[in-house]
Amino acid sequence: MPAPKRLMGSTEYSKFRAGDFLRRNPGKVPPSYYMDYGDKYARRFTNETFPDLSDKGKAWLLRSRRTLQEKMEGMLQDPANAGLEHRADELRDRAFDQHSDAYLEAGLYDALGDMWDILKTPDLAEWAPGPTWREAGQTAGGLLSQGAADIEDAIIKRFKKWKGVSAPASHGK
Repeated sequence: MPAPKRLMGSTEYSKFRAGDFLRRNPGKVPPSYYMDYGDKYARRFTNETFPDLSDKGKAWLLRSRRTLQEKMEGMLQDPANAGLEHRADELRDRAFDQHSDAYLEAGLYDALGDMWDILKTPDLAEWAPGPTWREAGQTAGGLLSQGAADIEDAIIKRFKKWKGVSAPASHGK
């Protein structure tokens, strides 16, 4: 069942997805991506990161949340993906593959000044080798292709402001 339009872009979307899976598949376990990643980070970005973002960063976050959910819906509603929810690892991997496009489409380039707050939101464990690094690399490549040659400077500038922490000495400036 498609998610109701009123949930698109909300922090309730992933909870709906998990509940909808349970309604359609009694006794089965929903894909962990819904609650362990989608719900967790929609809420964390909204409740913890959002207040610290600039106006452009806040607008990006809201657009990004909606875009991620629209991409998930498109994937789930595509008849070619029938049964995808029963292949939890594949669902997670395919969802991750859509993240960088969603972030870029939502206007991440306009929120470069907020990059440090964005990057520090996921759990440290998420930065272990795997999908988060792949996603970050794809996103950085997309930003560079949008003309963001000053990405490093934007991140370092924000890093310096964050709680009085000094930038790494290796920056060379």
